[in-house]
Amino acid sequence: TVTRTEKGGEAVDGFGRKLSSEHNAVIDAIEKLADRKAASASFDDLLDETVSEADKALVQETMLRLGLSGMCTFLSEPVRAAIAPSKTPVATLLARMDAQTGETATTSLRHERIGFDALGQFVLPLLDGTRDLATIAELVVAAAKLGRLNFEMNGESVTDPVQQRVIADQQVEAIVQNLARTALLQA
Repeated sequence: TVTRTEKGGEAVDGFGRKLSSEHNAVIDAIEKLADRKAASASFDDLLDETVSEADKALVQETMLRLGLSGMCTFLSEPVRAAIAPSKTPVATLLARMDAQTGETATTSLRHERIGFDALGQFVLPLLDGTRDLATIAELVVAAAKLGRLNFEMNGESVTDPVQQRVIADQQVEAIVQNLARTALLQA
């Protein structure tokens, strides 16, 4: 996450490591990088066209420090992951095939192992770009009616179709957001 202050700001990664800077160009670049989520960005993508040469050098040095500290990763090829889900999201072919064949994990576009539960295993093959989230939630409820999926709330089984639909909508949305965050959705 990136927090702005009166003079500059601070970036904190998922492990609690921090980088502070008093230079807005640096904070702007880090914020753009963070906004990319699982997708990659080139150095030029991170710079505003009005950035001075001195600020470019400072941003470049900061990106190098981020990479050396493990707060970001340098890649030789871009990661073409979706930054946010589209109306009809598309999961990677590998993820869809892994889920369809009964696997409980797959490899992301960032070459990371990503696990998923039974609902994720059901939803992933449906994310082929032909269905919106509401349609997928309907299919989840239909699968529950057939006994293929189970809805629970507070440790109790949920059988009411209206409650199931509410839960399905929430869970499908959460799964798709997580897939975007973990580089399993295609751009």
